[in-house]
Amino acid sequence: WETTPTLGDLARFGLSAFRILAYVQLTLLLFFSALAAASTISLEKDRRTFILLLLTDLRNYEIVLGKLLGSLLQIAVLLVGSIPVFALLMILGGIEFGQIVDTMLILGTTALAAGSLGGLVALWREKTFQAIALTVLFLVLYMCLVQALALIPVSHDDASDDSAAGVHTMTVLDWQTSLDPFLALGEVLDPPRHTEWFPVAYRYASAMLVLTANHSVCR
Repeated sequence: WETTPTLGDLARFGLSAFRILAYVQLTLLLFFSALAAASTISLEKDRRTFILLLLTDLRNYEIVLGKLLGSLLQIAVLLVGSIPVFALLMILGGIEFGQIVDTMLILGTTALAAGSLGGLVALWREKTFQAIALTVLFLVLYMCLVQALALIPVSHDDASDDSAAGVHTMTVLDWQTSLDPFLALGEVLDPPRHTEWFPVAYRYASAMLVLTANHSVCR
C-alpha cells in the first residue's frame, strides 16, 4: 500500500481481474443458463400448464424460442450488466476493446447453447429432478468429450504439407477451441501473436449457434 503503482502494475492488475471475472462468469453462465431453461419448462409440466400452451395457436418454434429466451432473460441482464465492469478494467490498461467484444460473444453464445440444451432435456423428461440431473450430466459429458479429442492421432506430415502449400487445415486444437468455452476464452484472453485465418471467438460462436439450432429442431 505504500508503493505507488506504475502503469505496468495497473495493466497487470486489470488483466488479472479481467481473467478472473471472465472465467467465473463463464462457469456460472454455463450451468445457470441450462438449469434455468430446464427448470422453467419442468415447472410448467408439473403444474400441468404446458399442455394448455400446446393447445394455443402458437407455432412450435414460437413456443420453443419463447421459453428459451424467456428463461434466459435474467441471464442476459446480468451479462449486459457486466459490460461496464469490463470497460472500467480496460481503463487500467492491458486489455483491448476487441477482447471485451470477443469475451461477451463467447459468454452470450455459451448461455444460449446451454439454455437450449436444458430446454431440450426438460421437454424429453417429465420430472423436474430428472431434467436437471440429466442437463448437468450432459454438460459434463460434453466437456469431457471435447477434451477427449486430444487423444485422436494426427499425422504431422499431412499438416506440414498443407501448411507448405498455403492451405489451412483445422487441427485438433482448433476443433477443441471451437467447441470448448474455456479454451476459446483462454485464446481470447491470451491471444496468439500470429493472425489467425478466422478468429477463435467467431468460430466458437458459429459452433454454438449451430448446436442451438440443432437443439431447437430436435425439440
